Amino acid sequence: MKRTRTTARRVPKRPATMAEVAARAGVSAMTVSRALKSDGAVSQETRQRILAAVEELGYVLDLSAGALSSKRTGFVAALIPSINNSNFSDTARGITEAIEGQGLQMLLGYTDYDIDKEEQLVRAMLTRRPDGIIVTDGRHTPKARRMLQSSGIPVVETWDLPADPIDHVVGFSNAEASRALVHRLYQKGYRNIAFIGGASRRDTRGADRRLGYKRAIEELGLPVGRTISFGNPPISMQQGGEAIVQLIEQWPHVDAAVCVSDLSAFGAITGCHSACNIDPLSRGIGVQN
Repeated sequence: MKRTRTTARRVPKRPATMAEVAARAGVSAMTVSRALKSDGAVSQETRQRILAAVEELGYVLDLSAGALSSKRTGFVAALIPSINNSNFSDTARGITEAIEGQGLQMLLGYTDYDIDKEEQLVRAMLTRRPDGIIVTDGRHTPKARRMLQSSGIPVVETWDLPADPIDHVVGFSNAEASRALVHRLYQKGYRNIAFIGGASRRDTRGADRRLGYKRAIEELGLPVGRTISFGNPPISMQQGGEAIVQLIEQWPHVDAAVCVSDLSAFGAITGCHSACNIDPLSRGIGVQN
């Protein structure tokens, strides 16, 4: 069973200011302003010193400051890893339904399971000063984390339980969910339990689920090493079907498979029917959302 935890909000730091960047770099605020414009007349040495101060402080240029004296833009930024995964589509829809009642709209960003791309999107979103930002997962690049910590707006991390939250957290432990699933299959009498996951470690939640599976296998003293890495996230139904065929060819006596996602599990079930001529109900198919 997934356990969801919501943390009390930490009081966010106020956003870093241009004046603080100027003081750190030893220049005037006007020089900082010019340096952050592509056509600004500033020496390369001064620009580099200013950019170093910007990175250190997590400063983000406020493009809306001149037009919005109220500092409210009326939108919430949300970053999700995939737009063709029904789970994240549901997440986006749920956010929209929740904030519309507050007179807010959502600006959606797509990271493609890439934390470097997330960093770029965080910077782009924060330049528009959203009223809040929602990010998937609790792991970010150091630059993205500094920008989020210095944003001065509510930050929500989802689909994870980070050890050191930035602000709000609404999520669960992917490793513990996977571990609990394996223990449940064991209680049902399954002893040859395999895992189907992606071939890329970009999906940090998938990596945590694989870790939880391995921990449970070791705790229960079951055969280890029965893992299939197939496809880049998000794993498609077709890849799930191909993975289950590969798994059964390699370990014919496997009687249960933990799949990293819905799509891979649906594909595995289809593969059992078509390619393997196996009734999936006779084997355990453990699905993780």
